Amino acid sequence: MFGPSLGADIFLNNWLVSIATGLAGLGFGWPSFLTIMFNGFILGVLVPLSTLTMLFAAILPHGIIEIPSFILAGSMGIKLGYAALRRLFSGPTGEGNLVVEASSNSGDYLSRTLRQTVYVVVGLAPLFLIAGLIEADITPIIMRMFGWTF
Repeated sequence: MFGPSLGADIFLNNWLVSIATGLAGLGFGWPSFLTIMFNGFILGVLVPLSTLTMLFAAILPHGIIEIPSFILAGSMGIKLGYAALRRLFSGPTGEGNLVVEASSNSGDYLSRTLRQTVYVVVGLAPLFLIAGLIEADITPIIMRMFGWTF
């Protein structure tokens, strides 16, 4: 067992990555999109290198919480990127051709979306904490049960 300090370290790393992924949407969504695609690529590379049972033993226990949390942070980043693009292409009155809500201007929409993104990534902290503790303490036990040695 590695103990809770490794779980806290994994939690902090994953949560900081999710914060960066969400707020990177200010780069018009591309950094958030690329982060999600990179994580999907890594999972895609791992699948052929392992048996399905071994992969599930290593990823499923904590990944069932962690992967959707990363996807949520990335989707908030993409939404934030849309809001930034909407603000960029809006006219001098603040209302552009990209319409989400007829009664608000693009500056207000960007502000609301940024606030919502911050709330979501802060709200993901408990999920990343649970996933980090599972990854540090429970996943190694399950991996040993299926024959992994490390």
